Amino acid sequence: MACVLLSACLSSEDPQDPPAPPPPGPDPVTVTVTINVHGTAALVAFRDGPQAPWANATKVADAGYEAKVRGPYVVSVTCPVGFDGATPDTSQYALTVDDPHVLEVYCTKPPQDTFSVTGSLVHASFVGMGNLAQAFPLESRDFSFTVAPGTYDLIAADGERAVIRRGVAVSDNVALPAPIDVTSEGVELVSRPFTVTNAGAGENVRGAVRWRTPHNDIDALVWEGDPQRAMIPPATLLGDQEEVILEAQGTVFALPVVEFRSTRRGWSDGASMELALPDPYTGLEVAVSGDSLTASWTARQAFDENRLIAFSETAGLSLMASSKYLSATDATSLAIDTNIPGFLEAWKVDFAGAYSYVVAARHRSETGRHEYSRTKFAEPATLR
Repeated sequence: MACVLLSACLSSEDPQDPPAPPPPGPDPVTVTVTINVHGTAALVAFRDGPQAPWANATKVADAGYEAKVRGPYVVSVTCPVGFDGATPDTSQYALTVDDPHVLEVYCTKPPQDTFSVTGSLVHASFVGMGNLAQAFPLESRDFSFTVAPGTYDLIAADGERAVIRRGVAVSDNVALPAPIDVTSEGVELVSRPFTVTNAGAGENVRGAVRWRTPHNDIDALVWEGDPQRAMIPPATLLGDQEEVILEAQGTVFALPVVEFRSTRRGWSDGASMELALPDPYTGLEVAVSGDSLTASWTARQAFDENRLIAFSETAGLSLMASSKYLSATDATSLAIDTNIPGFLEAWKVDFAGAYSYVVAARHRSETGRHEYSRTKFAEPATLR
């Protein structure tokens, strides 16, 4: 009996056979990322993973590079001379294999013929055309735009009236023959108050009204001020495929730091006249450690693009992270890393000196286009 009991005790304490391991999952798919550099790059590198070592991308053409990756990755491109024609600029992209596999990186502005369009205003006004806009103080009424060949709409407004000159054809320098008189040529704007919601304590809230046309790349500003006093172009003034855009803005000034939020969406008769400012990052902190700048947060909003930018008078650095990258890595921070083999000291921002940074994000949804930014200005404030 004792032997039976002992036997039973021993068998109850024997370890069970370990469960069979699960079948191996599929190997990560290797993806080739193409990096097309427009201009001259001094260094093109990548890392296949947030903490993986940096490696040089493979040069496959005069201005083409390739990187083979299997998961979240980062590409870094250093231009010895950036858009300003003087200082080095490094752009980094944090992406996943589900993001587009071709990167177009510009070290110089794309070559393009441009022409000037000049004119004058009888009264001080906002004026916009193409992808440019100007606002004039009372003592200045001449304007000049530099644009590529094409057809544009010129819009001028003074906050009470607006005028549009459609179909300005540009194939050479253009001098508009007659001054624009918003008072005599323009049509009265009509009152359309709107409400800005989700504003914070101490936030400076303003509204803006813009005019979108198919010939212009930007929405021309026609009014700005208190949202409850908003004025918009009347429907009778709008042409085909033209639209009124309402914008809510919220700004907090704590110099040298400025925080800005905005929401834009199209206006239509009968639509809601409430615009909600986007939620900011929660617990956002920006810190320097050696040569690295890091932005961290406790909760991140669902922005499509997330950027960290730093620049001084001698160098510029930027990092763009897609929402897919941040989700795939469960990231709670972004850092611009220049600890890359071959990365020169002259390409770094001296964080011990005067520099500026920007944390910026944007998102498009059914409720409009939402933007958020926090900017720390160098002292004295300089932005390029």
